[in-house]
Amino acid sequence: MITPCSSPGCPGCQRHAVHIHELHDAFESSTDAAIDETTSCLGSITRSAAFETMPPEILDRIVQYVDDESILPLCHALPYFKYISTAMFDFAQRFPYEVYSRIISKHGGNVHVYCGKEVLNYLGVLPDVLSVHPGGKNDSTTAWTKFLRGLADAKKRIRCCIMDIVSANGNLDEIARQLTRLQIQYLVWDTEDDLTEEIQEALPHISGLSYLGVHLPTDIGENILSRCLNLTEVAFARLLELEHSADPVACILRLIKGSRIHKVWCKTLSQHGFMYGLELLETISTDFLKHGWHKEIHEDEDRVCFVHRHA
Repeated sequence: MITPCSSPGCPGCQRHAVHIHELHDAFESSTDAAIDETTSCLGSITRSAAFETMPPEILDRIVQYVDDESILPLCHALPYFKYISTAMFDFAQRFPYEVYSRIISKHGGNVHVYCGKEVLNYLGVLPDVLSVHPGGKNDSTTAWTKFLRGLADAKKRIRCCIMDIVSANGNLDEIARQLTRLQIQYLVWDTEDDLTEEIQEALPHISGLSYLGVHLPTDIGENILSRCLNLTEVAFARLLELEHSADPVACILRLIKGSRIHKVWCKTLSQHGFMYGLELLETISTDFLKHGWHKEIHEDEDRVCFVHRHA
């Protein structure tokens, strides 16, 4: 039910997202098996009295880790989850947003939406938790302002918000204000322009902000991150594009001084070439280690994480 986010810039959704179009295809292809061939729906699931009599709290946790290929057989095999497989069948036939949204919300999932006025027309039937992505080349400051205002008015909670704004040099005061009205767990500033002063000043006032992604450490002013009380992770997409003389580790440590940040992420690729990026990454790793940070390599991602030893 919870599948990885297809967007590489969405850290919060790597394992915690529901893609409606993928589920829709999966449900359509499995409808006949779900209704006409009950025995074939069981798949690899072992139906036993012990499993069926597990407390609902445990079953609710289990279903969060089931992929979209296994969720239908699981739900069809267990009476406790039978209402979900029924909703899946209805989903493929009549697309009842309200029913399916309640199921997604109950089991900790979220839906990916893209910045656009069309989404605002059916916000009321979407789950409580959403992941927000750029809608395209026409994502102006006006479009983002209206979109974020609609999300805030609907009291949606945002698991991950990736912002790529065209002409970000425009007036961002209203965008900053709308961000402070939302609860956002992961915020990624993917716009070519630097993180503006208006957005920076809004960061400490964003409820629940635990992860911030920007291009470079120089995009953020000092004493900003220390005011973000829930912020524990920061990511730099272009850290390896800095010159060797820039001393990126010293810059980062100054930036996070006084904050609760204990994880620093950076991409492993550099536009200056593979060898340059590899050499700079080795230098960064060594410098972090001198200050009590060790490197973690995540095989499923094109980036590394530096973690403070006292975290």
